[in-house]
Amino acid sequence: MTRQEAIEKLSTIGHISVSYAEDLYDSFFPKPIVPQCVADWIDVCKENLAIGLYTAMNPDFLKQWNKSDELICWIKKARNQDIFARAWVDGYEVEKEPRYTVRVKGINRAHQWLAFGKLTECWYFGGKENSSYVVLEHTRKELEDADFGWMFDCEGIEIEEVG
Repeated sequence: MTRQEAIEKLSTIGHISVSYAEDLYDSFFPKPIVPQCVADWIDVCKENLAIGLYTAMNPDFLKQWNKSDELICWIKKARNQDIFARAWVDGYEVEKEPRYTVRVKGINRAHQWLAFGKLTECWYFGGKENSSYVVLEHTRKELEDADFGWMFDCEGIEIEEVG
């Protein structure tokens, strides 16, 4: 029985609204949590490629579409195949990526935090000013994509996970 069928049956038998039946169902069967790359792949497969679950999980097909090693390795793990299938059928929640602040040790407080300016789209060291135009918390992928991955191994840099 699919999620939708169960919700419809629950609302009919229990004489409750569909909205309440959805909440009740979700409290017993929470949506699986998947990494962002998996969520993106499911969306592409269902919306643009119109392919089935079996093909979407096939490592050879993933390689043909030049999908990341991260996605291919994730799907190859037996425990993740069940998660992928459930996410495909019932929907999913995207895993929250840890975020980090990056600080240069021994530098004046006014210029020790790695920041990304949203308007200028550039990285710089600045203070810990709170602004909607400045990003002070970064994902590991953001840092690595900007060639700052080395900071995770540098003694002169303090990286703190903030969420």
